[in-house]
Amino acid sequence: MNRFLCVPLALALTLSLSAPAGAAEADASYSDTSGHWAEAAVGRWSAKGVIQGDHGAFRPDDPLTRGELAAILDRVMGYRETGENTFSDLGENWYTNSILHLSAAGIMEGSGGRVRPGDPLSRQETAVLLARAFQVEDGQAPLPFSDKADVADWALGAVSALTAAGQLQGCSGVFDPEGDVTRASLVTMLDNMVSDLVTQAGDYSRDAESSLVVAADKAVLKDMEVKGDLIIADAVGDGDVTLENVRVDGRLIIRGGGEHSIHIAGDASRYGTVIVTKTASGKVRLVNESGAPIPMVNVADGRDGVTLEGDFTGVVVASDVAVVAASGSIESLTVAVENAQVTLGGDAKVEKLDVPKDTAGATLTVEKGASVGTLTLGGAATVQNSGTIKKAEVAASDVVLGGQKPSTVFVEKGVEQPKDDKGNEIKDSSSSGGGGGGGGPSSPSVTPINSVNIKLSVPKALKPASNAVATGTGYIVAETAWSPSLNDNRFALDTDYTATVTIEPANSSYQFSSPSISITNGELAQTTVENSKITLSVSFPKTASSIEIEIIQSPDSEYSTDTQSSIGVRCDAHTLVNGIEDLSYIIYYQWYQCDDIEKSGAAPVKWQWGNCPGVTLSAEIPGTYYFFCRLSTDGLQLDSPVITLTVTEYEEPEPTPPIDYGPLATFADYTVKAIPISYGSCLNISWTLDSRSSNVSQVNIDLCDSNEQVLLSTSSGGANYQLYQGDLDFCAGFPPFGSFFNCVYDLPTKTLSISCIDDVESVHLSITGMDGETTGNEMVIPCNIHFSSQETSFADDLLAYFNPENNTLGVNGLTDASEYWFYLYAYQYPAKNDMWLMDNIVSSSKNIVIDSATAAKVEKYQSKAYVVLLSPSCVQTAEHEFQINLDYQCLPLSIWSPDT
Repeated sequence: MNRFLCVPLALALTLSLSAPAGAAEADASYSDTSGHWAEAAVGRWSAKGVIQGDHGAFRPDDPLTRGELAAILDRVMGYRETGENTFSDLGENWYTNSILHLSAAGIMEGSGGRVRPGDPLSRQETAVLLARAFQVEDGQAPLPFSDKADVADWALGAVSALTAAGQLQGCSGVFDPEGDVTRASLVTMLDNMVSDLVTQAGDYSRDAESSLVVAADKAVLKDMEVKGDLIIADAVGDGDVTLENVRVDGRLIIRGGGEHSIHIAGDASRYGTVIVTKTASGKVRLVNESGAPIPMVNVADGRDGVTLEGDFTGVVVASDVAVVAASGSIESLTVAVENAQVTLGGDAKVEKLDVPKDTAGATLTVEKGASVGTLTLGGAATVQNSGTIKKAEVAASDVVLGGQKPSTVFVEKGVEQPKDDKGNEIKDSSSSGGGGGGGGPSSPSVTPINSVNIKLSVPKALKPASNAVATGTGYIVAETAWSPSLNDNRFALDTDYTATVTIEPANSSYQFSSPSISITNGELAQTTVENSKITLSVSFPKTASSIEIEIIQSPDSEYSTDTQSSIGVRCDAHTLVNGIEDLSYIIYYQWYQCDDIEKSGAAPVKWQWGNCPGVTLSAEIPGTYYFFCRLSTDGLQLDSPVITLTVTEYEEPEPTPPIDYGPLATFADYTVKAIPISYGSCLNISWTLDSRSSNVSQVNIDLCDSNEQVLLSTSSGGANYQLYQGDLDFCAGFPPFGSFFNCVYDLPTKTLSISCIDDVESVHLSITGMDGETTGNEMVIPCNIHFSSQETSFADDLLAYFNPENNTLGVNGLTDASEYWFYLYAYQYPAKNDMWLMDNIVSSSKNIVIDSATAAKVEKYQSKAYVVLLSPSCVQTAEHEFQINLDYQCLPLSIWSPDT
């Protein structure tokens, strides 16, 4: 597919996802993604187990349903709380728990008591759900789309934020908010938002080009940079995560972690804002072990409480959960929510503790040994002090100063005197008496900000833009904007850029006072101070946005004629090796072969765009070969260095002597017996080998009829396995359509569900050795196993129908029974062995309601769908003989209403 065509929802940079050593990965190959523009992203997220296909297909261009997105986000974040199912249309299904997880996390809310799990997601719905999941704050920037008036009010903030970040794009200037989102475009967007997913305990030190999600207990991140948000996901539970010398350009969002929790070591100034927002049960603890203060912590949620240890420049409590500053120093602690509960432990020291106006009901506890420099109470609060409060500034009525009285108390004019915990008034420390006497200061004290330090990352070509970071105390970066505007939120080549940075005081306790301005990186071009807000213009010359390229190669530069060598391009902005990343809509590649290192006689050999697999050289003639690559983008051409490849004659290696695996093992024991199951029967074969010889590759099993014809052949085992007994089941009883589904198993125990099988007269067991030897080790086991089915008792004139008005499935003409088993199948071709199961339901009713997801599939495949009716089975067993009694009927399924 031409990547310049409009791709629904997002046209995104695909980034590699790394798994720790030993991590198991799912099969990432699908029958319908080869050559698809999203193939690389689909493969990576499939390998992580985040996305899954259906009967070997991924259906990349099918609309994404609400249930499917819920499952994807649940697998990324690992939500742990399950909400109550209050949705009228959410029954038991594969996505049910995921939807209830997202409901408990406040991400998927539903409407009118319905959550519509099988409905396709619109583009604006997807934007809102992704913004909630990744805690993206609502944007305010105007939308660049011609149909922006069609975006719903409830989606406007999310669409604006994701568009400004380059993660949402329109098509020819149109956003199409009600349009469907395909499965492929969602995966591509997720791939752009999250560059890595940590799912296993262990050490990690690889930079993340965008956001990084940590979803594993005992993960340790060291000496790395995260160029987006670092999210400690719910999947961490009550576990621990350690961050050592990690730089986070975005936010550190803590959703998981327990009482032993999140440890920060190294340079704490490398973090921007830390947001604690754990919604699952259990306390969370943030420990700063770096010795330097973390610039800003925002406690947005914490469910069962949040504990802070170490030094912090600013802390904002924006949740009424219990917050404990157990130890360390805090320059500024602001209580920004009503009914807050804040405790200062015995080793805690707070310079300024501020309860702003309109945040009444706070409970502040200062334990013995703790100290507060200045306590500013702009809202009603109760203080219990067993430590030291040097100064209290009271600007609200209904204030209780219990326990140890502050050394100095100032009361604003017109405000009631504070009382102690026994109801006695506490007098103002000023000479005029304060409170009812009209004395005291007119307002709480304000700390002046005398210097502002801002850090900006140097723009690099094709790299995503990042926000400025405040590295001082008392102020925050409110906004970072780049000029000229960015395409896909990425810097272009050979372009001058200017960053406009807006800075504001962190809270009402701070005020700018003719501050000195310093920046890291860039040239300060202009400074404007207006209404306690500073705006900086920082310029970067075009040399800062240049791109460097080099050639990489695999394997070595010198190889023999029986091998081949691949070469690719590495840029400072990204890596392109064997299709790992796709920047095809930015860069074109022209490969040349030349005569020498000076590029003499350069001749084009391969032109590429899209995934850049590089050039593979396979030479029959020994010699020296020279290659280079020319990259073209935005009218600029860049040549890579010349790579030299040397080819030598192939030398035949010395033959490897054969391995002596020892004698082949033999069978010591075996059993063959019938086992009843709920709707059929199983033939169970067990065996034991008589030695521990290493010469065992696999055990072969053949089921044969009376003419010694093989009915079913399979094997169990693997190279060098150390298990010397096996147990294998062959089950019959499913409606007899088609042939065997799966026949490959490993020891010791597997179950094979088969659709039908003839009578089994003998079982043949044999052993294959590591050297392929099998002669003389076959065990023939006579038996008399009968699989049979009675005639159906259903009427000939049965009619299966589906009523789309109420999602009702029914069969006219059924006789009364205590239980009905409904299997809904669809098939792509006339042959029934290509069928796939849409749903299965056991019911005591002849007419049942199916969920909306299955109903949508029935409507889609109505011309190629049918229903199977299966009654409960009756199993008769003997040691070596059994029968299955099944009543079933296969009926074409049509869209039909009983009223027509």
